[in-house]
Amino acid sequence: MRAGRSSAAPPGTSARFAWVDGRLVPAARAAVSIYDRGFLYGDAFFETIRFYGGRPLFWDEHLRRLAASLGRFAIPWPEHDLRRAASDLLAACALREAALRLTITRGVGEGLVPPPGIAPTCVLVARAIPSDLAAERERGWSVVRLAFGHGRGGTTSSHKNVDYLAAVAGRMRAARSHASEALFVEADGTVSEGTTSNVFTVRRGVVQTPPVAAGALPGITRAAVVRAARRAGIEIRESPLRARDLDAADEIFLTGSVIEVMPVVRLDRRRVGAGTPGDVTRAVQSLYARVVARGLERADASAPRAGKRSPRPRVCSAADPLATPDRP
Repeated sequence: MRAGRSSAAPPGTSARFAWVDGRLVPAARAAVSIYDRGFLYGDAFFETIRFYGGRPLFWDEHLRRLAASLGRFAIPWPEHDLRRAASDLLAACALREAALRLTITRGVGEGLVPPPGIAPTCVLVARAIPSDLAAERERGWSVVRLAFGHGRGGTTSSHKNVDYLAAVAGRMRAARSHASEALFVEADGTVSEGTTSNVFTVRRGVVQTPPVAAGALPGITRAAVVRAARRAGIEIRESPLRARDLDAADEIFLTGSVIEVMPVVRLDRRRVGAGTPGDVTRAVQSLYARVVARGLERADASAPRAGKRSPRPRVCSAADPLATPDRP
């Protein structure tokens, strides 16, 4: 689909185009209805997918996670070829190293009970990967612990729901401390995750990360790191992580689709370990680099061919969202 006339990005954003319900439009003119349920009620879910050289990493895994969330809350899958839409959007924005956000809402309709027959809204936006991100992975980040969590055990726990108010508050708190990320500390004193990352500690060579049951998002990068590290003989324990355990950690690192594996060198303005990325963290970074290389090879092999529609994930919708237990 053709993008049409170029347009500057709206203030506070970076992309010149967006993809909205099957159409590429200048980002300054992109819009959804004021009655869209994602806007009114947070009735929506999203994924952020990393692209390397125009190729997506873990495309299928991200779409399966999104499909599981939509099915859990009885939101239908949109009738679009999303892989081709992503390619069209990146081409229009002249982006190859990018983070693509795919958002699907239940659609347009007032009232907490959705009106029958509404169609989902689907929006794709993309942003360039920061040019200094690789250098930051070499130096490491400063992070802070928050005095609040994001509510473990809630209805949308373990789903990427668009309600990110706790993450916004947390990241604003980090910014005031000149930190790059903030860690949620739940009411029981355990750390669940970062505002946009999963957290790992290293103590005497053993890696620990909070389990999904502790409120951590089942991160795609987190899962890939755990698998790769265990194959390499690194001991990883998925067990509750108390906030005070961070003070005794030799190393801390974060994982996420965009940041990959990010060392933490300062916690609440104090050094972590020697104040530089540790040996285990460096080893995990190297392992993940190989995961990325293999993943991109698979992405090339599964890329949709001309004239062929990319496959859709299976969506098993629940008649009553609250009556169906969460899938692991």
